[in-house]
Amino acid sequence: MSSPGSSPGSSPRTPAPPAASPSP
Repeated sequence: MSSPGSSPGSSPRTPAPPAASPSP
């Protein structure tokens, strides 16, 4: 297996980006 995350969708669990909190 190559580096995890090299191809989109290759790994079942991908690091999701942090949800940006709405500024008041």
